[in-house]
Amino acid sequence: MTDMIRSHTEEMREMRDLLHQALSSETPQIIELQNAGLHVAEKMMAGGQEELRHLRETDENQFGDDIPRSMSPLPHVSDSQLYLQFQRDLINLHRETGIPPTIKILNGEVKRVDNLPIAGGTYSDVWLGLWLGEKKVALKALRNIRASDSRARRRFENEINMWADLKDNHILPFYGIVTDMGQHIHMARLLLTFHTSNGVDRKLGISLAREWERSRGEACICDFGMSKVIEEVTEKSASATLTAGGSARWMAPELIEGNTPTIEADTYSYAMAILELLTGKHPFSDCKTTAAVICEIVVHRRTPSRPEAALQSWLSDGLWELMCACWQKDATSRPSMAHVTSCIQAIEKRTFAGVHYSRVV
Repeated sequence: MTDMIRSHTEEMREMRDLLHQALSSETPQIIELQNAGLHVAEKMMAGGQEELRHLRETDENQFGDDIPRSMSPLPHVSDSQLYLQFQRDLINLHRETGIPPTIKILNGEVKRVDNLPIAGGTYSDVWLGLWLGEKKVALKALRNIRASDSRARRRFENEINMWADLKDNHILPFYGIVTDMGQHIHMARLLLTFHTSNGVDRKLGISLAREWERSRGEACICDFGMSKVIEEVTEKSASATLTAGGSARWMAPELIEGNTPTIEADTYSYAMAILELLTGKHPFSDCKTTAAVICEIVVHRRTPSRPEAALQSWLSDGLWELMCACWQKDATSRPSMAHVTSCIQAIEKRTFAGVHYSRVV
């Protein structure tokens, strides 16, 4: 038995050495194979992350785990030099290839920088963090989590997996989730990774790690599918959350009335975003308060009026009719996003071709 353990240990050490050698000196070959569609970089990233986890777990088994993960400068491992080498190798691989962490559970890899959040919204707080001691990430943690059933957890996992698969220059990359940030951030204040009051299941103590620097100077979108997730885990309607956050101007009437978010509601909001881009003003800019906006949308069933003639070079008849179709009071009468995309592409082609047109809907 001793010989078998010794042999296994030697094999593990050899594999570790080979992995370290590949990460530290064969990056050009990895990039070449990655560009050829072999996904070698993802496999190397996963191997390095597994090695970091193994080093942490080995040390915990030997010495315990008394150092709080959230603020320690380096995971407490006996072979810290080797750990640092793998950290540097993975950061370099990320820098050269642009791939995010392959393994999405980032416990032990992410450090929270400060005790206080740097930003917050209606349902979340955001901390600045570091992935592998160097890469800045935004740690977003939901507040007021009440639901503890497995359905909410599965919904959460499904939505973040979908987000992780999306790739675009204007989509904020999703790195992973963190569940080891601890319970306290300052004195007696509870860490808002997830509240432990109100019967919260600690299994839902999750922070989302997202790239930080890409959000500076570029318009990026994130939080895909989170509205329904928030409904389930907070046991509050999306309308209550979104209107409290000042989003009523962009919201479909049925959503304000408390219905569950739908693709049709997204279509309505998309047209509001187009209006805002064209005018440089919020929708219903003549309404000064959220209450006034809600009254106009829900009670009076008002939709935006067509802007002044100065915008006619951009706001053609075809585009305006498309926007009005997206604002139909009957959600089922609104065009699909596939149809909206097709219409906008047609408008773009005709605009730049100098062709006069009047209708595309």
